[in-house]
Amino acid sequence: MSYTIPMKTLTRTICLTLALLFSGITFGVTVEELMEQDGLYYKKFTNVPFTGNTTGQEQGIFKNGKKEGDWVSYHDNGQLDGKWTEWDENGQIKSEKNYKDGECISGDCPL
Repeated sequence: MSYTIPMKTLTRTICLTLALLFSGITFGVTVEELMEQDGLYYKKFTNVPFTGNTTGQEQGIFKNGKKEGDWVSYHDNGQLDGKWTEWDENGQIKSEKNYKDGECISGDCPL
């Protein structure tokens, strides 16, 4: 017994697949997979500023090649470590903190 897929269903599936492939949506890349050029971040081998989330030791959001919102960096042991900078919607620095072994040691530390 053979089964045939209706042409309408096949066409929708192909269109949806192509739309997802070429939409520019990126799922979880690491900062190491990006390159910085003239203050903007790009996925390697592309000329379109990166928009999407990063995973791994540096986690945050890029929009049109610029870091946006809250960012978190983790030391190899999984704790916050190093400088943490938060930007506002205009790209200006909103706050800066320095962490060592998971504790905020300077900057705009919570009380």
